[in-house]
Amino acid sequence: MESTTGCSPHTLPEPLVTILITAYNTPAGFLFEAVRSALDQDVHEMEILVVDDGSQPSLDRYLAGFRDPRLVYRAINHMGPPHALRAGMAMARGRFVTILDHDDRLTPGSLRTRLERIQVEHRGLVYGNIEWISAEGRILGRRIFPAVKTVARLIRAGLLSPVGPVKHSAILMDRQVALDQGNYDATLAGEYDLDLILKIARAAGFCRVPDFVVQYRIHAGNYSASPDFRLRQIRCRWRLIDRYLSGWGRRTAAKAFTAVILLLKALWLLLSYHRPGALLNRPGRIPAEKMDGTHTN
Repeated sequence: MESTTGCSPHTLPEPLVTILITAYNTPAGFLFEAVRSALDQDVHEMEILVVDDGSQPSLDRYLAGFRDPRLVYRAINHMGPPHALRAGMAMARGRFVTILDHDDRLTPGSLRTRLERIQVEHRGLVYGNIEWISAEGRILGRRIFPAVKTVARLIRAGLLSPVGPVKHSAILMDRQVALDQGNYDATLAGEYDLDLILKIARAAGFCRVPDFVVQYRIHAGNYSASPDFRLRQIRCRWRLIDRYLSGWGRRTAAKAFTAVILLLKALWLLLSYHRPGALLNRPGRIPAEKMDGTHTN
């Protein structure tokens, strides 16, 4: 593992893809599983870049046991998620980048599946489906994201849906396209992930794989139902509506609609907090016990 708080010469060849993990005060077990799932991918030309967003104490002690030159650790001053992601994109050396949340896990073959598709389709990003897992790693359910046909529909679904048509941690993107479109917008307190997805899709298109590519962990620290959190999200969503939708009447209606659905989502999460299965057994979400193997249609 290469560990440094600044930039240093790299001894490995330039990787094809970077798995970017940004982390802040992450529990050791979660971070270990995330990194292990990245190192277990069947793609050799990759780097796993862990950007520590000012954790106290630093997270490098959790990674010391990994003796793999593909793992790179960088520590920065704490500035929050969009700044850490923005810094990570600038540090990454891969032609392509996938985001792995610090408490999630990649599924076997996830990286290769998406790399093959994006290189064939020549699009700005590719996305796949997700599995929900408990804090202990047990599969709770699965979500199949729709095969959205046009950029306009992706934008509309991204802005007006409480869940969204794409999961940030399920995408793999062309790094240069992302940088050309301005990288993550650090002025957004939230919705910076959706903003980048829409910018890339609008500039260079998108495609989909039918596979489950990431396991998203449901636990007490990875979402908030607090009013303050949702109000910040609503304000940021309104900024995106102004960016991506035209017409005063259309934007006004969209803002009213998103305010209602995001506040209802907060209530739903609050009521379902101790019953995570209730969050999963809805249209488009397949309970784990009803799945047999990997969905491939």
